[in-house]
Amino acid sequence: MPPQTENNFFPTNNLLQQKPSRKYTSLIILVILLILTGIFGVWYFSNPLPEEESNGSTLLTTSKFADWKTYKNEQHWFEFKYPKDHTVYSKIDTQKESLVPANLQSNKITIAENEKLIFCCEPVTLNLFIANENITSREWIDKNYTKYTNQKEIKSIKDIKFAETNATELIAGGNLGSTYRLLVISQNGYILIINQNSESEFLDKILSTFKFSDQTANWKIYSNEHYGFEVKYMPEHTIKIVDNETGLFIVSFVDNKNKIYYKISVTEKTKTPKLSNFISNPEFYKEIKTYNLNGINWAVSWYLGGEGDGQNPISAHTIVGNNVYEIRLDADSQKSSTERIEKILSTFKFNNQTINWKTYKSGSRNFEVKYPPNMTAREIFSKDLIVCFEDENHNFSNELNVCVYDHSSGLLFVPAQGRVKINNPYAHQEEKSIIGDYVIISKDYDLFDKIVSTFKVFKY
Repeated sequence: MPPQTENNFFPTNNLLQQKPSRKYTSLIILVILLILTGIFGVWYFSNPLPEEESNGSTLLTTSKFADWKTYKNEQHWFEFKYPKDHTVYSKIDTQKESLVPANLQSNKITIAENEKLIFCCEPVTLNLFIANENITSREWIDKNYTKYTNQKEIKSIKDIKFAETNATELIAGGNLGSTYRLLVISQNGYILIINQNSESEFLDKILSTFKFSDQTANWKIYSNEHYGFEVKYMPEHTIKIVDNETGLFIVSFVDNKNKIYYKISVTEKTKTPKLSNFISNPEFYKEIKTYNLNGINWAVSWYLGGEGDGQNPISAHTIVGNNVYEIRLDADSQKSSTERIEKILSTFKFNNQTINWKTYKSGSRNFEVKYPPNMTAREIFSKDLIVCFEDENHNFSNELNVCVYDHSSGLLFVPAQGRVKINNPYAHQEEKSIIGDYVIISKDYDLFDKIVSTFKVFKY
């Protein structure tokens, strides 16, 4: 019997069945981690995180538009950024095949995505131009959309906010010879139209940088210390002042043709009037709206007839103390005059709101304090109560009542009218010595702060 030989071709312990050693397993895992780390590093450094401003907000435009130029239009007060290798142009010189750059007063400007196509084909462009029409943006689109597209191509028409301004947007098909987007903004007596003829990420980036400039940035400032206000006016205007002894002050801002652009009058009244008194007669005044700008409440009314520098004067009234402040201008339409007065009101500020207040001086105590001219001072001297400032009707429960107490004993006596909420005056002052031993109470927080700011203690 021949000897049996062992089959070594297929060993009993097959390599596929053998478990890899821990050494090789650790090595494989390490290699995989290194590969993943490398991939993440390449991605991270090729996609840096956005920079941040010092206040913590994310700057999205710093890296995107850092090397872009800025076009500013000082005629219509808008600006936008564009790549430095592109041209914002107002005309095309076909003979020289060159672009005429737009200036600061251009009424029509264009920028193309690919400037090489301008002289041969139909380039993708963004076209901005001005229409001297005194209508709304929606009215302009209804009137002119057929020049840019047809009814079938229109996908949507809606009112939007563009560059923090009300606008109307039309989106269409963007076919050859047509338009993709119309942005229409109604401004002060004119219309700004932005026409984008095709969908384009390049043009979308440019539009994302569009903004309206501060139209009053280069205006001068007129300041009146006596009546405590300041307002801006155009640098080409001159000032004319009329100040008489009958309690009427007028300052006019006049253009180079000696025409009054607008004027401000201050009338001193013996009693505080109401804003409604100036717009209560429907035969002469039509109320447009009320504004609160820079903390000032204005009643704006449109004068419907009578004598004046123009046919449609518009007035804005506000009252501080017993003084009536009026800003008045003339324009050819209600819309244009409203837009102009809004611009003026946005620059008007009171720089001393207590300048016309009365002053109460204690005869037996060492303090003085100011209070509104429409209030009266009533000395009481009941226990710790010294003086109260009441409204003209002497209604003690009125919200505008303010009282001063002597708190030197450390105890505060609150009389029957104690529903007046007590505020800690020291919380409103950086220096306690300004209040000293006196406590002021009021139900009106705003009035309380103003009165506390005028409180003075005299040391002998």
